Amino acid sequence: MTKKQKKKTIYQTKDNNQNNGPDPETLKEFTNFFNDADDYYEKSNNMAKYNENLSNSFFGELYQAHRIALSVIWALVKKGQKPGKTDQSISDRLVLVASFIQGIDLCQSTINSGLYTQASALLKQELETLAAIEEINQGKRMINKTPNVSNVKWKLSEYYGLLNQISHVANHKILNPIYNGKSETVLEEAIPVAVLPTYNQELSIKLYSFHVCLLLQLCSLMAALHEEQHGEGTTIVQNYLISDAVNIILESGFMRDLNQKVESD
Repeated sequence: MTKKQKKKTIYQTKDNNQNNGPDPETLKEFTNFFNDADDYYEKSNNMAKYNENLSNSFFGELYQAHRIALSVIWALVKKGQKPGKTDQSISDRLVLVASFIQGIDLCQSTINSGLYTQASALLKQELETLAAIEEINQGKRMINKTPNVSNVKWKLSEYYGLLNQISHVANHKILNPIYNGKSETVLEEAIPVAVLPTYNQELSIKLYSFHVCLLLQLCSLMAALHEEQHGEGTTIVQNYLISDAVNIILESGFMRDLNQKVESD
């Protein structure tokens, strides 16, 4: 390209190679270009808030169980600020605990917002984190190996396969109900899809219940770790409230065989 030749820009008119000002239609498109991104954020956020309101209206006492578990977790974090016993095992578990805690709000938010595929990936990570802590407790944690989720109590590993199928988008029989849009007009075999998250009551309650179970398991592991470090675990009041939270899960009917497992542990 010579100095006299100029690179064509979006402002040039179709009939003139000289840059004599913007084409009105091109300028209009350019000016409004980012409106679509803003429109996406607005509609996505509005739908998330709508789904969150629906989710909370159906959680019932599960929401209280979540608050109990989270309160115990954060209380143990604050109590653990003072120096205590440490070794490699304790340090490794503390890192895993921190990893879990940092994602609690995000995991809850994705469930509430109707982002069930993303929530499944986060729940799977939470489950694997608990499994890694259990393996360290048992002295059989192997670096660079995916933790064996069967080590997590209450048979929570039974849901690992389902979480994998959803988060890995491996099974369309599971994915289709999540992303199929609702429309009265269907062309032949075409099925509309929802590009914005759509509330699914059954899946919402199931994933949220599973999340609460994982939080309660973390309470137990953190209490044991805190006692190992500082010589004390959870208080009488905290234990009483944790028991209430477990009963809420039992009464919800979510956990198969949970009653028997809790009694035997």
